[in-house]
Amino acid sequence: MGTDHRKPVLSGLVSRDALELYSKLQAQGAVRIGTGPHEIDLTGEAATELLNAGIVFRSGDGDELIRPVSPPTALQLLLRAQHARLGELQRTVLDGWTRLAALLPVTVGGPSPVGGAGLELIDNVSDIIRLAVELYRSARHRLRGIDTGEFSRRITENRVRWPSGSSRLVRLQMIYQVSYADTRAGRAVISRSAAAGKEVRLRQTVHLKMLHVDDEVTLLAVDRAATNALLIRSPAVVAVLGEWFDMLWDDEATLLAGTVSPAPEFTDERDQLLRLMCGGYSDAAVASRLNTSVSTVRRKVRALCAELGVTSRFAAGAAAVKRGWL
Repeated sequence: MGTDHRKPVLSGLVSRDALELYSKLQAQGAVRIGTGPHEIDLTGEAATELLNAGIVFRSGDGDELIRPVSPPTALQLLLRAQHARLGELQRTVLDGWTRLAALLPVTVGGPSPVGGAGLELIDNVSDIIRLAVELYRSARHRLRGIDTGEFSRRITENRVRWPSGSSRLVRLQMIYQVSYADTRAGRAVISRSAAAGKEVRLRQTVHLKMLHVDDEVTLLAVDRAATNALLIRSPAVVAVLGEWFDMLWDDEATLLAGTVSPAPEFTDERDQLLRLMCGGYSDAAVASRLNTSVSTVRRKVRALCAELGVTSRFAAGAAAVKRGWL
């Protein structure tokens, strides 16, 4: 017969010493109480653990023997105790979330009411950044975000990161402007976001920044660099902004993105033309940068659109991103 490699029935539910003592009692049926080499000291940690769990017993004060309950009974008693502890832990966690809900979103210094209850204007950049960090980390179910890639302060590659392991519990969705992926910091942030489990998509242009947390609160920038923002608690406004995000998310012009590879260097005139035309430059500005005529620029743009199988410059930008040209 082969060796039985199954775990002991109480494995993981009691300490190693307690498990060994219970196994010894099971093998012998009963062991005399005492401090001798073949006796059990009831003041020892393992014996105390088993006694407190109710899985060993003595029949009365005059009984000098200690005996184990059967494995099914022992397992049942231990599981009930673990379930009770788990229930208490869940109540503690829920109580903590309730207290957190009363504190978030954090009230920053000097908010100005705008348009009635539920809207606050935040005009201090430091307060906006701090509030964004706190909201970013407070999501319990779903976080929806939009980022222009423009910042009132110098961007670094090591901005706020999602707490380790939390992304398994929270759906994280981010929409970034395509041009942000063309910067070193942006590539690092977007790649790290995708690797951490965020759902990442790109749009040619996004007009503002937003953090939308659990359909309960929204931090909405009123300019591209978020030097001013609205903190929105109004359920109706929060709901509208959530629906707007979902429409952007599902729009065909919003592109799927995994990890974003570094943009290739300009290898020929076509690549430079593509970047300039998708960067919002006029035909005259593109012609000046390429040292050619406006008519030549327009001809080459038409040829590039034909190569990509599209009919507009915006569509050309989207198609170029899909091909990895941008």
